[in-house]
Amino acid sequence: MLFNSYIFIFAFLPLVLLGYYCLNHSGHLRAGKVWLLAGSWLFYGWWNPIYLPLLLGSILINYKLALKIQSYGRSREIIPPKKRLMLLAVILNVSLLAYYKYMDFFIFNANLLPGVEFEFLRLALPLGISFFTLQQIAFIVDCYRTGLKERNPIDYALFVSFFPQLIAGPIVHHREIMPQFSATDNAHFSAAKFALGTFVFTVGLFKKVVIADSFEILVNQGFD
Repeated sequence: MLFNSYIFIFAFLPLVLLGYYCLNHSGHLRAGKVWLLAGSWLFYGWWNPIYLPLLLGSILINYKLALKIQSYGRSREIIPPKKRLMLLAVILNVSLLAYYKYMDFFIFNANLLPGVEFEFLRLALPLGISFFTLQQIAFIVDCYRTGLKERNPIDYALFVSFFPQLIAGPIVHHREIMPQFSATDNAHFSAAKFALGTFVFTVGLFKKVVIADSFEILVNQGFD
């Protein structure tokens, strides 16, 4: 599902907004976040649902590691448990990213050696894996360095999965986006904010459909 597709503009986005504001208006703020989270997972799984468990597993593992990091205090050890966990989390995330993005590249170079012939894995790159992986690395490092805390699993999952930035970025910090979900004035419909958001969306849509897609023809010819 692309941001400029008919199903996103005329079906998915209106339904997500309507459900979110209706739930919030009736006082179910937590249910509103769950609605956004469910919509975000539907949006991600629309392209290929086989990679949705990868996203969910990444969120679960990083959330558990973050909780453990948050629970540690100061330690007199040379490499305290808190730092070891942070390094473990970073290594796991980078390894996941490297496996999907570069494994065939490693196999190609290994096959240059005499007598070596590994089969290529030909893995399809999961949608948005760079963004949600690097975003969680940034969160883990923030937990380690600044003592950032997030103990609500729904808030953390929404922080990672929020559909407007899930597949194409930008990578956002927890302290920048999560207070916006907690602000009561953002939880309820505002005609002024809706008009501003529609304007920004329309400008972006124009840039994509009219400018970028027009230049794409020339760019593809140049690459060919």
